[in-house]
Amino acid sequence: MVLALGLIAGATLIPADEVPGSGPRIACILCGTRGIADLILNLLLFAPLGAAMKARGTGALRIVLFAALLAASIELAQVVIPGRNPGWRDVATNVIGASLGMMFLSAAPAFVAAGQRASWRLASAIAGALLALLGTGIALQPLEGTPPFYGQWAPRLGHLAAWQGRVTFATLGGRAIPDGPWPPADSVRVLLARNAPLEIRAIAGVRPQRLAPIIAIADERQRHLLMLGQSGDDAIVSVARRAQAWRLDAPVRVVPGFFSELAPEAPFALTLTDGRALPCLRLGDRSACADRFGAGSLWTLLLWDPSWPRILTRGLDALSFALLFLPAAILVFRVPRTASLVGVAMIVVGALAATWGSGLAFPTLWEWAALGIAISVGAWRGARVPPPVASGD
Repeated sequence: MVLALGLIAGATLIPADEVPGSGPRIACILCGTRGIADLILNLLLFAPLGAAMKARGTGALRIVLFAALLAASIELAQVVIPGRNPGWRDVATNVIGASLGMMFLSAAPAFVAAGQRASWRLASAIAGALLALLGTGIALQPLEGTPPFYGQWAPRLGHLAAWQGRVTFATLGGRAIPDGPWPPADSVRVLLARNAPLEIRAIAGVRPQRLAPIIAIADERQRHLLMLGQSGDDAIVSVARRAQAWRLDAPVRVVPGFFSELAPEAPFALTLTDGRALPCLRLGDRSACADRFGAGSLWTLLLWDPSWPRILTRGLDALSFALLFLPAAILVFRVPRTASLVGVAMIVVGALAATWGSGLAFPTLWEWAALGIAISVGAWRGARVPPPVASGD
């Protein structure tokens, strides 16, 4: 209960950055460009609370009423908290999330019980995890874009900082990028699809404290198909992805400290290769590449912040990868020994095949270690959960 309430308080009552044009969302269901991601997060946020109250023996009606009262109180408090946008949708989804957590805990013993259907449940859990991996890879694929296309040199965008330097020349695959409309559309589309190298010459400005775009290519819907920016000493490569069309979050790639040696007012020439796949940057004799999206990238579709330290994002990758297979890990030792060995092999081989097929990077050592812990916890927890008691007529 303490952890569940602490998670809710930390996620809802801490002031956030102001977003231009935002305000109370009283009559909004799927708000903004990441409405689906926000809806899923609201469901997940209150699920631990519902599960914790169910574990304490609280009745279903009391759980629903308490969740509704808590969610409504939070939305009222958010009226005066900077950067927070209250809305009735959050109350509804929070209550549904608490109910789902309660139902999940109630169904858990039957789910992990040994029996004739345990092997089918195990296969279903593995298939669900693999489908989630494939879906993650598909969501992270770049968007093709809708013509006409536009080049943007150090654009002033309301939700981002303004880059204080000056772009003097820019090309994509050898074709000059204008600061404005960029015909013909077919040529631009081909260059983007081929991950043609982006080259710019510019004069550095004062380091921005948050993301400031240096050069961008946008489409008719004002989606930035490719954007190179700076945040402090870090280089940021942002690409419009399918996740954005599905109203999920769109993670960006970060090259930490790439601009650390670039002084204000200094001229520089920079090259970006494989910008929409695996971004690699070259500045003088210095070069560096961003990390690829990996097997544990599912969480980035719901909540992403480029300012988070790398150790935190790596930890979330490992946790996300392990949680995908946790239901299968619990079930794998509730079946006969031969089937359990086959199940472990299916998890490992399936994870490798799904990441390869979806274009994600293969699991890292940390992700494999997290999966091993999940299987160990599953073996211990699956053995401790008693089978459901059959009720009489």
